[in-house]
Amino acid sequence: MIAELLSDRVWVGLALVTVLYLLDYRLSIIGHRWFKRGADRHYDMGGSYELNPPFIEDIEAERPVSVRHLIALARIWLIVSLAWWFTVRAGRLEGLYLGVVGFFVLTQLPVHMRHVQNIVLFRFVALKGGVEGRAQAARWLDLKVSAAILWYFAAAYVLLWVLTGEYLFVGGAVGTALAGARFWIFGGEAESDTSG
Repeated sequence: MIAELLSDRVWVGLALVTVLYLLDYRLSIIGHRWFKRGADRHYDMGGSYELNPPFIEDIEAERPVSVRHLIALARIWLIVSLAWWFTVRAGRLEGLYLGVVGFFVLTQLPVHMRHVQNIVLFRFVALKGGVEGRAQAARWLDLKVSAAILWYFAAAYVLLWVLTGEYLFVGGAVGTALAGARFWIFGGEAESDTSG
């Protein structure tokens, strides 16, 4: 049913992508605000709250609108629209299109999970305490933990694909695996910067 809805109407995939990516940016701002409201007295994250390099400046400045983020979203819209046109409209390859949608949509689920974890933790720390002292974590550690979480979701999506045969999960597995590899590489670079 979901597969048919996504493949029959391109706007459904575009709407999902838009909502999730705009929410990702908004949750980044909220998490950053709670971090700066008192959690930063207890946690040193070894750099910016934001892990994705293109958006660090916008999140640190808490810009309500990020031109970089909107450009990235426009690129995703273009990819999803072209994928729909060439796979569903012109070629009747719905599975490939669903994989493209899954690549962008399902990659956001672990990202949103991390945002919610951070917001809840930082909010409680800022408002109620519960943490004493100061923890200092290397930047590379947070990047590699994020990679591991993304790979965990990639494995879960592979399992869901095996169980359901839905290509949406193949796209999610590829998207989260690649995002995990990207953060692992960033973590390796940050680690070599601190040891070198």
